Amino acid sequence: MRKRMLKERQKSILEAVIREHIRTARPVASQELVGRYHLNVSPATVRNDMVELDELGYLEQPHTSAGRVPTDQGYRFFVDEIGVSRKILGREQALFDALFAEDEEDFFSTVAKAVAHVSRGFTMVGSQKHTAFYKAGFSDVLTEPEFNDVACARRFGELVDSIDESFAELLSDVDFDEPHAFIGHENPIQDARSYSMIVSSLQSPHSDETVVAILGPKRMNYHKNISVVNYLQEYGRSSNRNRKTK
Repeated sequence: MRKRMLKERQKSILEAVIREHIRTARPVASQELVGRYHLNVSPATVRNDMVELDELGYLEQPHTSAGRVPTDQGYRFFVDEIGVSRKILGREQALFDALFAEDEEDFFSTVAKAVAHVSRGFTMVGSQKHTAFYKAGFSDVLTEPEFNDVACARRFGELVDSIDESFAELLSDVDFDEPHAFIGHENPIQDARSYSMIVSSLQSPHSDETVVAILGPKRMNYHKNISVVNYLQEYGRSSNRNRKTK
């Protein structure tokens, strides 16, 4: 219901706030948006709409800042309504295409490293039939500003160390034939509700039950990361079809 209450201008402002927050990791003020995102309205109009978006639950105002940041609801709107328009780069495609020539022994670990490198997120890859997953990208995700706080970094490390069993349980309960983004409180893994996680199944040369997950701050680049798992999923399906027709 709340989505239908948004005017087109408010949708544009919400999208701009989220993109700017993803870019800078800082609360966003109205005057920052007008020039950078070509909104063609005054800072006062943007400020008034941001107040309304706050009241509707899409934004919130940290008590130490005059700017605003997205809520889980705001990120959900961004993922569902803005759509995935970003295509991965040619060099990224080449990197991923080469993965499917890997031996079975190296496939999972190589995929985990490649996805972590491109997404800059903590990545898990493995088989849905097992409870142990290949992991990569822990040091990459810790470079995000959210983890400058030592306590935050420690909590994320504890989650990474203990997530295998909870993640395996999630895979037994949910079908990931299409990529799914769990944002903050939506995450079925309780200890991961301060973060966001994108999960997708993947057909590989070695298993039709491969799964890949990207875990990181709620400020993660959703469209890029969803594009990454989409590409891997489509490439895997295409490769399997080609093998079966030979």
